[in-house]
Amino acid sequence: VSDLDSPLKFDLKINSSDILPFNIDGPYGDSTYVLLTNSKLDREYKDKYIVNLIINDSGQPMLTSFYKLIINILDNNDNS
Repeated sequence: VSDLDSPLKFDLKINSSDILPFNIDGPYGDSTYVLLTNSKLDREYKDKYIVNLIINDSGQPMLTSFYKLIINILDNNDNS
């Protein structure tokens, strides 16, 4: 996200009414956020998550962007 009318500062949040096994942590500095899991992910339960993100900058007027993050879960042999 870039905005020429303000310093690089923005807010990033998950934009979903669904309960997802993810949290956003940050910011670290002006522009780094980390997506963390808050529970174990199991491909046998769900093989893909769609996380809708909303990003607001700190300019006036505030600008908003939306981003769809698709997370594919890989299989791990948990039956051995």
